[in-house]
Amino acid sequence: MKKKYLLFLVLMAVVQVVITQKKQPNQLNAVQTTITVDQVFENGGRITGSQVKHHNGSGWDSWAIPAYPNFNEWNNETMWGDTSILSNQKFRHWYINGGTNTLNHQDVNVQSATPNWISTFKTANNATIQALLIDGGSAGQSGNPGVVQIADPWLIDNTDAKGKLNRSTNAVFRTPNIGTNNIGISNV
Repeated sequence: MKKKYLLFLVLMAVVQVVITQKKQPNQLNAVQTTITVDQVFENGGRITGSQVKHHNGSGWDSWAIPAYPNFNEWNNETMWGDTSILSNQKFRHWYINGGTNTLNHQDVNVQSATPNWISTFKTANNATIQALLIDGGSAGQSGNPGVVQIADPWLIDNTDAKGKLNRSTNAVFRTPNIGTNNIGISNV
């Protein structure tokens, strides 16, 4: 009885090791996961004919929407939503793994439990900012009284090893020129 029980424990330990190894990140025999990559307008409708980009390690590949790539589970992949203005809408955020992030390009951990990566768009409107200076004002962020500063999380004004990108929640405050301004929508 002890030999059978010992053999059973040894076999269970081997099975446990094999199962654990199959779930480890970046292994040689990684599990392939099919991901749906899509891009949608504010109303949820697919942006037919649009493209997203995928970083292949040395540059960007463009993919027509929808795309169905196979990735190794647990790998990190980098996606970039279209930065064009399409039907008066532009990139707002990625909806991935149950959350949103305005960073574009976006590093994503591949998981079979979250197979949908969606670049979402929102209507882009012109804006007018008006201020009425009643007294001398207090010192603003730059130390000058009466300074208006704007931080645009979607402004593409940064680079990393993979190229240009926006700063998302780390946007830099900028002071527009005094007078009538049309800062427009940046699409570097």
